[in-house]
Amino acid sequence: MPFQFTPMPILFSIGSFNVYSWGLLNTIAILVAGFFIFRAAKKHFSEAVIFEMLSSIVIGGIILARLAFVLINFSEFPDFFNVLSLWTGGMEGFGAIVGGILGALIYSRFKKIDVWKFLDIAAPWLALAFAIGRIGCFLRGCCFGLPTDMPWGILYANGSLASAYVSGAVHPTQIYHSIADFVIFLILIIIAKRKERKILKLKENSGSMFLLFLVLYSIERFIIDFVRWKPATDMLSFGISIQQFAYLIIFAISLIMIIRNRKR
Repeated sequence: MPFQFTPMPILFSIGSFNVYSWGLLNTIAILVAGFFIFRAAKKHFSEAVIFEMLSSIVIGGIILARLAFVLINFSEFPDFFNVLSLWTGGMEGFGAIVGGILGALIYSRFKKIDVWKFLDIAAPWLALAFAIGRIGCFLRGCCFGLPTDMPWGILYANGSLASAYVSGAVHPTQIYHSIADFVIFLILIIIAKRKERKILKLKENSGSMFLLFLVLYSIERFIIDFVRWKPATDMLSFGISIQQFAYLIIFAISLIMIIRNRKR
């Protein structure tokens, strides 16, 4: 029997103020990741630099993630206010990655700090942030999968976002993503130890840990997206989605940079 689920896009309301599940979980994800990055990075950077770097990464990530989502789903945004309604959901992961990297690079260029050292420290906690954020997707009822007869399939209630596009039980792709990202987090935490990093020939402070995060995250996104529902407008002519194609590019660039670092 599939698990029946009624999404909770709004967790609760305080008067006329709504607390959205997607917005709340992603806020928690940012705060949790920020806390652990701050604790780990303060051995190498000043508190002001850490705060400003994290702010640059978050701002750049949010802007590019929203912009990518709006461009891909342009017809869903009839006015500018809808574009700004970030708390209701609607982000593209590859946009968040690209925007976060750009934010870090721009800030580091002005402050003349070692951006790769910072990103290596941040890598595991970024994976954890993605894992937490996906729970918000599940509660909201977005990012759902294709129909399935697997016993762990999710049957969304009538009137939900999923019920408007698919019938019957679907793959809980949000949970797949969350589990995969948590596994990536554990892998990076283990590899971050000096012995394991040395065995893999990952040079310390070279950006290789962060690049490994991008490689692993791109793989999980590319694979799981095969069972994730996508509108026809997201699909390319050769059988993969725009998102999967973007992650192929991120994977290839990251892997090439890791190989280059190892040769050095």
